Amino acid sequence: MADGTANQEGLTIPLMSWKNNLKALLVDPSSTCTLIGKAYLTNYGVKTGAVDNADVTITLLNEGASFTVILADMHMREMNGAQHMFHSLIFGMSMTVCYAASSMGVQTRLLGMSTMFREREKEEFLAAGGDGFIEKPLHPSKFVPILQELDNN
Repeated sequence: MADGTANQEGLTIPLMSWKNNLKALLVDPSSTCTLIGKAYLTNYGVKTGAVDNADVTITLLNEGASFTVILADMHMREMNGAQHMFHSLIFGMSMTVCYAASSMGVQTRLLGMSTMFREREKEEFLAAGGDGFIEKPLHPSKFVPILQELDNN
């Protein structure tokens, strides 16, 4: 796992720095995957939150939380990744919220995560408003290029 280096005060120095304040939300019922993903993202200088289900994500978005990227497990207990994206877009990230966020320079990328993807799942996820996919387990070789792209926009 990635480890940032500690400074003299014992604070961890991120492995990368960003021009923008990048914020991620991991939506994953697996505590192991969440632990690994949150550690990686945090060590790479991304402020990271984690929840274990889509309902909490929707609540956060309705309360005005914003994220640079939302990484959602495609196989959650209460709803699959496509359903999660649909509900997030309809109930949390309405067009008004998306417009307001984009006018303030906030671009949220919605990514599905899975150890495997079936073509039908990919199509459903994209049709529901998802932006792409990332293979689990989360690893810097997979998420750093996405973060670099988001940081440059």
